[in-house]
Amino acid sequence: MQDPTPGNLGAYGQQGYSQQSASELDHAWATYQAELRRTFECVRDGRLGEGGELLIKISDWLLPNAENLGLVRDDEEKHAERLKLWEEFNTCWLSVLQKQREMTQEMLDTGQRPQPPRSVIDARYLEDMGKDLIRLCDVMEKHGLVDYQMGVWEEEIESLLEKCLDLLDQSNANPPTSSSARRR
Repeated sequence: MQDPTPGNLGAYGQQGYSQQSASELDHAWATYQAELRRTFECVRDGRLGEGGELLIKISDWLLPNAENLGLVRDDEEKHAERLKLWEEFNTCWLSVLQKQREMTQEMLDTGQRPQPPRSVIDARYLEDMGKDLIRLCDVMEKHGLVDYQMGVWEEEIESLLEKCLDLLDQSNANPPTSSSARRR
């Protein structure tokens, strides 16, 4: 993704916004990009508790602001960059959930919880993530940005999330021998 410069959000122009709000949006956009990168780092390192929190934070910012960012308008010039943005966002969700699935399966296979700083997302928080995603996608649906290449891949994400929850149910039936504290 292209980093914005003051008054210019790259492919996500801000026509009609004051310089102050454009500047605030530029800062928020830069924060989004940094947190997206941090989320991928959490996946790589197996720190899924933190990764799940970051994922919700970026989702709670990007999706409600999609209209302000110009992501809901058809613009052939910006099409490729918008596709890249949505692909990165969706890939981030899928990466967190796939790693969750792998680490939960490993817990089942070995009977051992991940050792800190590695962690999995607990079932209640995963359920909350799914509810948050559905709520946010309901907002995006009016723009036609759900379950298409351009927009949130809700069905694919929710399907993988359900598989993660099913594995966690299995692991709760056969609890691992060592414990690892998890938030919430």
